[in-house]
Amino acid sequence: MHALPALGPGDQGRGLTHVPGHHRLSVARGPERVLARTLRIALGTLAAWLVALAVAPPVAAQPSPTGRVAGPGLERFDPVLTGLVQKFSLPGAGFAVVYQGRLVLARGYGFADLEAQRPVEPTTRFLLASVSKSITAASIVKLVESGKLHFEDRVFQILDRIAPLDPARVDPRTAQITVLDLLYHAGGWDRTTSGDPLAYGARVARALGVRGPVGPRQLVRYMLSQPLDFTPGTKTVYSNYGYMLLGLIIERVTGEPYEPYVRANTLQPMGIGGVVDGAGHPQYFPEEARRYGPDQHLMPGGGLPAVHFASGGWVASAVEMARFMAVLGGERPPAFLTPASFARMLAPPPAPIPLRPGGGHFGMGWDNVLQATKGELYEKDGGVLGTTTWVEHRPDGASWVLLINSSNRSDGPELHRTFVREIRQAIDTTVRWPDGDLFGSYP
Repeated sequence: MHALPALGPGDQGRGLTHVPGHHRLSVARGPERVLARTLRIALGTLAAWLVALAVAPPVAAQPSPTGRVAGPGLERFDPVLTGLVQKFSLPGAGFAVVYQGRLVLARGYGFADLEAQRPVEPTTRFLLASVSKSITAASIVKLVESGKLHFEDRVFQILDRIAPLDPARVDPRTAQITVLDLLYHAGGWDRTTSGDPLAYGARVARALGVRGPVGPRQLVRYMLSQPLDFTPGTKTVYSNYGYMLLGLIIERVTGEPYEPYVRANTLQPMGIGGVVDGAGHPQYFPEEARRYGPDQHLMPGGGLPAVHFASGGWVASAVEMARFMAVLGGERPPAFLTPASFARMLAPPPAPIPLRPGGGHFGMGWDNVLQATKGELYEKDGGVLGTTTWVEHRPDGASWVLLINSSNRSDGPELHRTFVREIRQAIDTTVRWPDGDLFGSYP
């Protein structure tokens, strides 16, 4: 008879006992012991579950959609958006649709603040993230239209007051970078190779011997001493840093800080008031949607670091961005850009930069511009921890805005594809748009 192994430390309490002096295992006597032990485990599990239930925050039912529609037929958007918010367990979303310059739908879904149970309204402001680039690009094109700036101007001739950290290490190709290169993400920086400079804060602070967070000009000093990843104007690679530089150009050309200048000269002339740039701001703005990461974990208050001011810092509502899309595209007065200037915003980058395989390309402030039979599609999306944003103009004349206070999820790509597909389908299959205009309800 083979000797059985001795019990390990984890074997005690499994109904097995080691009998001293015998190399064998014996089962704890009597079925009543097994039954009693099973009951103890079950009762313990039940008690733990009841305690967890008592201390866990209640799961709130989704509130009814807020806001208005301009006429019959658009109620069908509600089950689309409500279903998607519920399917992906999103805290909340703001949604607006403009057709030929008229606001025909303005809705809020879910919660802007889970703890306070504050629902999203069409006027609830969200961090726009990279949708902010469309605002920056429009401001630059307006300066060009007014003759205060030229697309061919050399960037570091404009920003000549910023000295490189190490002049001996400046890449000579840096002198070639133009305003046009920055608008088209063709300035020479490839974040897939060298990372995103806007995330360089700690290394920049060490190199400059300063305490963080670093500001935009400090980042430029550091970057001027780093090699470019490609020759400017030869290809396009999405660049947050390039749009930060455009913000500094606005400040240098106008002699004013970026935010108040853009508010007074771009947004307010469009009829958009109250929008703020939250980059570097230490807290949430009073009516701003709270941002949530994975598992609806609340993100700390405040905007992005100050270096994001022109590339990702604006905070606005779905209605405000719907007005931006309508006015910028020339579909609603007052006119902001001439038709020629707006057409230039949508034009493809100059040679040798090719079109994408499907025929699309970067626009100025747009991620994708595509010529279609009925017209032009142009769109911009954005996303940082706690926010996902999208603005798009459809070829048939409808524009839509979607702002979500959640991001960085494992199902993020599926969420993105599903929202875009289902909203596009709902818009493209709308046979008749109402004649009403809700912009009067949201001055």
